[in-house]
Amino acid sequence: EVSFVVSPFPFLSATFPSALLSTKSDYKMAAAVLDTILKADKVVVFSRAVCPYCVNVKKLFTNLGVAYKEYTFSGDVTVGSETVPGDKLQEFIGEKYSHYTVPVVFIKGQFIGGFDNTNALNKAGKLLPLLE
Repeated sequence: EVSFVVSPFPFLSATFPSALLSTKSDYKMAAAVLDTILKADKVVVFSRAVCPYCVNVKKLFTNLGVAYKEYTFSGDVTVGSETVPGDKLQEFIGEKYSHYTVPVVFIKGQFIGGFDNTNALNKAGKLLPLLE
């Protein structure tokens, strides 16, 4: 049985948890794409087109001189020959890390969270050491 909760923020995600990952193949595909992405880049930011917190986290990294790779959940995410719909990848990340909003930040494959978590690490002087 799949339960639906309508998000009060439809621009973030239509529903969560949802039936987007209704098959094992969907789950495996999203897991494989995420694994490939996290192995390829030191800093990864997942975002959506309309998201002020996404803009803020990208500005933070830019101001710190930190290179990052951005992926958007607004369309398909393609890595090599693998393609997964952004919504399915967002749902997979949400279910795996209990983080259903954007941005989603990873550093060296480690889940950091959103802008608030990333900014708090920076203010505490703990963000840049994660990148070393």
